[in-house]
Amino acid sequence: MGKTYEAIIRAEQEIKDSAKEKNIDKDFMPLADADLKIQAVKCHTHKMTSAAEIVSQKLYTTMTTLNDKSHNKLISVVFSGVKSKAGASTISINTAKAFCENSNSKVLLIDGNLRTPALHYYFGIKNANGLTDIVNGKIASKEALYGENKNVFYFIPSGTKVDNPTTFFLSEAFSKFHNELKKYFSFIIYDSGPILTSPETAFLAKKACGLVLVVEAGVTKWEVAKVAKKQLEDNNVNILGAILNKKKYYIPSFFYNKI
Repeated sequence: MGKTYEAIIRAEQEIKDSAKEKNIDKDFMPLADADLKIQAVKCHTHKMTSAAEIVSQKLYTTMTTLNDKSHNKLISVVFSGVKSKAGASTISINTAKAFCENSNSKVLLIDGNLRTPALHYYFGIKNANGLTDIVNGKIASKEALYGENKNVFYFIPSGTKVDNPTTFFLSEAFSKFHNELKKYFSFIIYDSGPILTSPETAFLAKKACGLVLVVEAGVTKWEVAKVAKKQLEDNNVNILGAILNKKKYYIPSFFYNKI
C-alpha cells in the first residue's frame, strides 16, 4: 500500500508542477456530431473461436441484465489481465462486437494499454495518432476515430507513448475527454495493461464504471490473481467480475454449456 500511495502522490505532484500542462478549456477537443463521420476500418477476417464467442455473448447478456436492473448504467468498462497474454485484448474486441451485433447502439473500443498497445494490429492501422494525442491536445478527435459495421462500432488506438501513464489517466484532460465520450456512445470498452505490471490500470478503471479481470486458466496461479484483486481493492476499483480465459475443454464445449 505504501508504494501505491507514493505513486499517487508523485503522479499528482507531476500534474501540478508540470510546466507543460495545457489550458484544458482552450485546448481540449471534444467530439462533435461532425466528428462521427470517421475513417473507415475493417477488422481482419480471422474467425472468432467458439469459446471466445460464448464468453462475449455471455458478457453481453450479463451486462445488459445488470443495466436493466440498475439505476447506475454500465456505460464504460475496463478489461485487464492479471498478467500479460491473458487474453484481455481478444475479449475486449469480441465483447465490443457482441454489443454491436445485438444492438443498434454506438459502441466505442479504446486501446488504453499505453505500455504495450496491440489493438491497432488487429485492425490493420498505424498507431501514430490515438487516445494520448487527443487528450494532450495534439489532434482533433476525428483524426484518431475509426469505425466499421454501419456506424455502430468505433475504435480509438492508444496513440503516442507517454512518459508516465499514471499521470495521464489522473489528468483532468483525460477525465474531461472520458466524460465527453459518454455523451456520444452507449457503451465504451477499454482494453488496458495487465494489473501487476501496469499500475495505471487501476486509475483508468476508477474513471470507468468498473473493471473485468481476465485470468488465464492453467497459467495464472490463484495466489497471483488474489494479489491483483487486492491491488484493485486497495485502490477502490469497482471489480465487476472475473473471466477464466483459455480454459481447455476435454469434452466438447457444447456439453459444458449444457451442464
